[in-house]
Amino acid sequence: MNDTTALAPDRLAEIRASVERAHTEIGQVCAEGPHHRFRMSVPAQPGRDTDLIISDALKGAGELLAEVEKLHAQRDRLLALHEYDELIFGGFICVHCTPNDADDPDDNIAWPCPSLRAIGVDNDEGNAIILARRAAIARKAAQEAGAR
Repeated sequence: MNDTTALAPDRLAEIRASVERAHTEIGQVCAEGPHHRFRMSVPAQPGRDTDLIISDALKGAGELLAEVEKLHAQRDRLLALHEYDELIFGGFICVHCTPNDADDPDDNIAWPCPSLRAIGVDNDEGNAIILARRAAIARKAAQEAGAR
């Protein structure tokens, strides 16, 4: 899987089914006790053996983690691309989406812009991002002032 390929819906369904099987199996082991329920066969039976059911679910967990990390990286790139600028008279605009020759204030695209809203950035998260950046700038300024 590369950076632009999402986990296929059928693979997500397989992982979900595998996790549900493991959840059921672990619940039965806990209810009946490992000496009565934990099953291992020779030859191995992937649909029956407790260890294989659980390990199959854990393989899917690794794929899901990779997918989440990929999505976070894509989200971070979008946030970096769609930077904000604070207007003197108040408010924030998206530097990426607002036209460079915007003469009319109505041409400004508010931040978070539609692209960021499409990935789930709402006003509350936008405010949190702004406050975190302001705090980082203040810390950096304090460190630089202390270094003088």
